[in-house]
Amino acid sequence: MARIVVRLATATCLLISITCVVAEASNQRPSAAPSEAALLGQAIYVDDDAANDPGPNDPTVSDPLEDGSEAHPFDRIQEALNLASEQTTVQILPGVYTERMDVPASGCHIAGSGAGQTLVRQPSGQVLNAGRLGFESPLGPPPPLSIRDLTLEGSLGIFNSRFSLEPPFTSIIIERVILMGDLGIHGESSEILITDVTIRDGGISFSATGNAYTSLVLSSVDAPGTVITLELNAEASSSLTVSDSTLSGIRWGGYSNAHGTRIHARNTRFTGDGLSSFSRGACLHEVAIEDCVFERGGIHVGDLSTGYSVCNGSLGRTSVRRSRFLDAGITY
Repeated sequence: MARIVVRLATATCLLISITCVVAEASNQRPSAAPSEAALLGQAIYVDDDAANDPGPNDPTVSDPLEDGSEAHPFDRIQEALNLASEQTTVQILPGVYTERMDVPASGCHIAGSGAGQTLVRQPSGQVLNAGRLGFESPLGPPPPLSIRDLTLEGSLGIFNSRFSLEPPFTSIIIERVILMGDLGIHGESSEILITDVTIRDGGISFSATGNAYTSLVLSSVDAPGTVITLELNAEASSSLTVSDSTLSGIRWGGYSNAHGTRIHARNTRFTGDGLSSFSRGACLHEVAIEDCVFERGGIHVGDLSTGYSVCNGSLGRTSVRRSRFLDAGITY
């Protein structure tokens, strides 16, 4: 059973936690100057078997006029990402691409041609590294990142370090994606939306730190072997909303006076662990369950009396409506 570990800790620890690394030096070959549309942050196209490509499906042989335009697309996704900005959509045409995608610090939008049409794979490691989001300017709204309509084979690391005292901004969107690997997200002052996603052989990690409030929203997620683990630290607070999904379970915990978490689940089936705490020092301020089914695990708060947070792992308000517990109920 896959487990998703979400760590809310200091920035240094989080960088290690989600294995975000600084983008490697690009080994792309020289190409024609990018089109004006690409430079203005419109769309940059990638297609390794385009009509003008003398070496279809061979990224080492390219259209001599490739510039990221629709007529002369790049062979490699990274070539497009090297030119991308927060307003840019990197449009990946159907095909199989074996490479790691290093996302620029400004953020961008990555779109395939459908989860059954576009596969990006890096079986030996990280298929997407967005470990530098917001590093160029640590204050203000977080930079955007959207990932849509493709299959990803390999792990994903997303680290947004930008901090804002304003309400959370919708800054990370993942939808209509098949994921075969672990997804680790750290987002300060962010709202992360994960919609219509299938997870195979992996999980989702979610984190925030400091005084930031971060929200994670899952809808129509098919991940029966996945446990989502929320780990809070350094006065962080967060909320998790799950609807119309299948998961194994949700676990929470943390250290260093974490302010706590709210968990809301609606019309969701939990196939394994249910809801439980795993460490001392974090609150679950509120849990609201509606129209859910717990096949094995129920809702459980362990003996966390030795915790050093004011919450000591305690469970706050609990609301359970129209839900079924097939094996275990609610225990404290």
